[in-house]
Amino acid sequence: MLINYLRTAWRRLWKNKGFFALNFMGLYISVTASLLIALLIIYEMSFDKGSRADLQVYRVVDAAATEHGKAFDAVTPYPLAPALRMALGGPGVQPLVCQIHADKDSYVQVGETVMKAGAVVFADSVFPRIFPMVVRTGSIARALAEPGFVVLMESSAHRYFGSENAIGKRIKLDGMIDLSVASVVADPAPNTHLPYKMLVSYPSFRKELIGGLPIDEWSVTANGYTYIAFPSGSGDGCRGAVSAAGVSGMVRQAQLALDGLVKKNISSKDPTSRDHYVLQPLRSIHYDQDYAATNPGYTINSSYLQLLAAIGLFLILAACINYTNLSTALALKKSKEVGVRKTLGATRVQLMRQLLTETFVLTAVVIAAAGVTAGFFLPFLNHFLDKQIPASWLGWTSAAFLLMLWVAV
Repeated sequence: MLINYLRTAWRRLWKNKGFFALNFMGLYISVTASLLIALLIIYEMSFDKGSRADLQVYRVVDAAATEHGKAFDAVTPYPLAPALRMALGGPGVQPLVCQIHADKDSYVQVGETVMKAGAVVFADSVFPRIFPMVVRTGSIARALAEPGFVVLMESSAHRYFGSENAIGKRIKLDGMIDLSVASVVADPAPNTHLPYKMLVSYPSFRKELIGGLPIDEWSVTANGYTYIAFPSGSGDGCRGAVSAAGVSGMVRQAQLALDGLVKKNISSKDPTSRDHYVLQPLRSIHYDQDYAATNPGYTINSSYLQLLAAIGLFLILAACINYTNLSTALALKKSKEVGVRKTLGATRVQLMRQLLTETFVLTAVVIAAAGVTAGFFLPFLNHFLDKQIPASWLGWTSAAFLLMLWVAV
């Protein structure tokens, strides 16, 4: 019976080519645009999902109170991380505390060639335990713990040394830091708030990189960021497993430690300071506009994503209304066919099934065409919006969206 419905529906669509073409183009344009909008939203909502599932990661940020209201800053003093480790040290499970310095405008010298390095992060040995990476060659075990070493991303290694083995090769960063390549790792996912092209060992960091300012003083906050990770559920990320209540207790303890460090090292030396360090969840960084000015990557307003979703819904509704109007225009021709089918004994349910099958066939063709051609439009969308939505976009989420869209239309 179903085969007969499908065959009849296809025959009717083929017979009314003009009707089919108008409806196909209207639905196709709307569905393709809605699919691209959905892929953009899925991409933006996927930021920082690649972090370890057994850790709850936070970034330490400053929410200072001023006479004009709140002042938000994502950068923190460089001595904060070691002081926080000391304050949270003790028996039992301890959180991971990481200190980095991010720089967007570095350049690198390879041999006699000088080129832009892209985003560079000075990271300590705790960094890969919080933000995992896939090692291609070499080892990162000591690469970030000792001065003079650098970890290159795969694309950077190929850019600097071509197909040669990069391990052991020498480069010079910003004309002042000689580095040896200790490891090559896979490029980080583009959907991260912390993009980078190379990781330099934090012990290699010099005050000359920030204009000679002392990096051991609490008043200096150039481009330093502090992260803290607490164990969640099971896993050995912080040498043990902790219950949800235990994690909440550790977060409160860390907040108290931050308040104490601010009072001891900042407020006591500068009575006018209103610094207040708080813990910002990793997953909220990409959407928090308060800290957009000092984030190493870009942020996006969640209201913007809601507006895009509303536009996509409007396009689909407009296409459905257009389809209904065109179907109504063919009502006279269809009424004759319905009369003949009723005379031959067709029931109301059978007629409904036949007409719905026709609509499902048309919509399925449209969905399939939109899915096949979406990859063609993605490079233009990425270039226009400066995004990096992967070309292999079809996954569980996007497939579920297409199926839901097919049934809904």
